[in-house]
Amino acid sequence: MEGLGAYILKASTIKPGDVLFVGSVSGRTKHVVDLAWEAKKMGIKVIAMSSLSYARSVDPVHSSGQKLIDFVDLTLDNCAPAAEAMLEVEGIEANFAAASGIASSYILWSVTAVVLEEMMKRGKTPRLLKSVNFPGGVDYNNAEVYPHYKEFGW
Repeated sequence: MEGLGAYILKASTIKPGDVLFVGSVSGRTKHVVDLAWEAKKMGIKVIAMSSLSYARSVDPVHSSGQKLIDFVDLTLDNCAPAAEAMLEVEGIEANFAAASGIASSYILWSVTAVVLEEMMKRGKTPRLLKSVNFPGGVDYNNAEVYPHYKEFGW
């Protein structure tokens, strides 16, 4: 449903100048395009994770007539093939194991590492969440991470 993206963004704490990562292997998924479209209208920087070759091979379905690669600030190409399923099981028509999921996870962890390095160079030490399953993780997050994020937004 188009228009839901605007509602979601207005209900969130995102603000102009923030960065929003969105992912759609084809770059045309209606609700993802809608979210990114509304974010751009609000002055939010949008980075898409999509397959450029796949996105270029399909038509847009959003009422704007555009796909993610047409209007976002940056597209990170996950290089997934069209239809992207990598594994098949004899007797089951649909293949599975999305290439984009594997590639996008790797890309996002790489981006996170670079962002953390850049923040540290600039004298900003971010707080990272500890696993809630790690002893003391919940207490650390409540005492260190959440208050820091509330004060600084990072």
